Amino acid sequence: MIFLICLISACLANAQQVPEKFFSSPMSIPLQVTAGFGEIRPNHFHSGIDFSTQGKNQAVLAAAEGYVSRIKVSQSGYGNAIYINHPNGLTTVYGHLAEFNDTINQYVSTIQQQSREYELDVLPDPLDFPVSRQQFIGWSGNSGSSTAHHLHFEIRDQGFENVLNPLLFGYAEKDDFAPEINAVSIFPMDDYGRVNNLKTNLNLPLVVNKKTKKKGISPKIKMPIVSGWVGFGFQGGDVIGKLRSKTGIYKIQLLVDSTEVFQARFDEFSFDETRSVNAYQDYPERLKTRRKIQRCVVPDNPMIGIYKKQLDRGYYYFSEDSIYTITYVLSDLNNNQTRFSIRVRGKKPDWEITPTQVSSSYIPVLPGLAQTISLPDFQAEFQEETLFDTARIKLISHPSSFSPWIELGSKYIPVNQAVRLRFKPSNVPDSLQAKLVVAQKNGTNLRGLKTNRAEDWLEAETFEFGDFQVVADTVSPSVKVIPAFIRKKRKKIPLKQTASGRIRVQISDKLSGISSMQAYLDGNWILLEPGLSDGEWTYKFPDELSEGDHPFRIEARDGVGNTRVFELLLPKP
Repeated sequence: MIFLICLISACLANAQQVPEKFFSSPMSIPLQVTAGFGEIRPNHFHSGIDFSTQGKNQAVLAAAEGYVSRIKVSQSGYGNAIYINHPNGLTTVYGHLAEFNDTINQYVSTIQQQSREYELDVLPDPLDFPVSRQQFIGWSGNSGSSTAHHLHFEIRDQGFENVLNPLLFGYAEKDDFAPEINAVSIFPMDDYGRVNNLKTNLNLPLVVNKKTKKKGISPKIKMPIVSGWVGFGFQGGDVIGKLRSKTGIYKIQLLVDSTEVFQARFDEFSFDETRSVNAYQDYPERLKTRRKIQRCVVPDNPMIGIYKKQLDRGYYYFSEDSIYTITYVLSDLNNNQTRFSIRVRGKKPDWEITPTQVSSSYIPVLPGLAQTISLPDFQAEFQEETLFDTARIKLISHPSSFSPWIELGSKYIPVNQAVRLRFKPSNVPDSLQAKLVVAQKNGTNLRGLKTNRAEDWLEAETFEFGDFQVVADTVSPSVKVIPAFIRKKRKKIPLKQTASGRIRVQISDKLSGISSMQAYLDGNWILLEPGLSDGEWTYKFPDELSEGDHPFRIEARDGVGNTRVFELLLPKP
């Protein structure tokens, strides 16, 4: 076993062949990959691979012997998920399941009934659920944060909780399609870098030459001029398998003339550092245009797992009046490769370098350093791993009801670890003391953050910069029956008018969020299950339900104690 662990580690470090036969197929149908490892997703890298289930619930099988080490049930994320520890020090994860096998289903149902909670995250004893290779463990589905039926499959290192690329373990499908590059980007890396004598990014879409059938920059565009510290990026991707599903690129290299200055390879990465996707891509451009521009530069606070080689963090200092060749080399796991080159004209910097004039309302915050910036009655606490790069944080206070309204930073600055916000409210009536919530402003809309009280301070965490203030939440949660044509004043809904013997409800709260929710039928507690959208819950009536009126009741409580009681009579003819 020790040998196997060492072999896998060595293989990952050297991008060599990983033992392909240790893990078997997690399904009985032919495997077709629909999403690859390391794809750019909102605020995270895709940490596994997705397999097609042909639009159906398919039997899911243990990829190797081991034991069930974790069972998770959630309305979001992986939904219903099983984690299996294997004797080689690796863990496989099976996400978005429709349901578990009968034994695990019974185990989960018992815990839910005891806790009166739908969501759970439990760590069974290793002896509770041993599994053999190819043992049936559940059915694939569409639970959690999923938009279609599929199986999400991961391989993790038990020791470091790193996620490993499953395609290295024999799950890669053969293909003859090389990665594609669709646009290149050039950007100044500091106050002294220039692109075409400007301090702004230059994005150049590629066009196909009608004669040569090759991609290149439009001949109408002059050769870019670069000066000082400059970085490069690109738009592109790959396709995988028979379905030609769009996916990320396994290996990326950047060369300036013949010198390799940057290399990234998606063998593995730390699950805890997956938000580094916002430093890997051009985050402001993603927010503004939704374009995924991958940066061939390493941030100040990098995700070590994917960055394999860099010279001066991938930047290049252009100080000579000369022509340089910039080459992108994009490779997949089947040794298909795309090389694409552009030429740029270097220019010796001829401007006077002076310190940047920064307004006093902007405060420099450094990555790798715990730091607190504050005003009267407000503090923003940064941890060592909060930022990827040095940032100038705007901090402006405006008068407001219970606390200052704070402008903090720019939404275009990516955050790795949450910023802790601390407000000291004042002039709060006694009736509202327990109702206060830290909220983020977006125009006239407010989005409440999970808020805790620490003596005289209110504390909340945010992964986004923006505008924040303290508000009072005095509105009870909303509970509505779906479909909307059932009017509020109607107190009876015949069961035959519910969909397939089910009732669907929407439960929401605008500010402090739903902290607890309980449902009852005929005075007995019942388990609601998540529906198709956020805040939607469903209940399927048992077949043995007797004729007559059946009281249906929901009690919903928000984060500051506001409660909504919703009641209906459900007559069964």
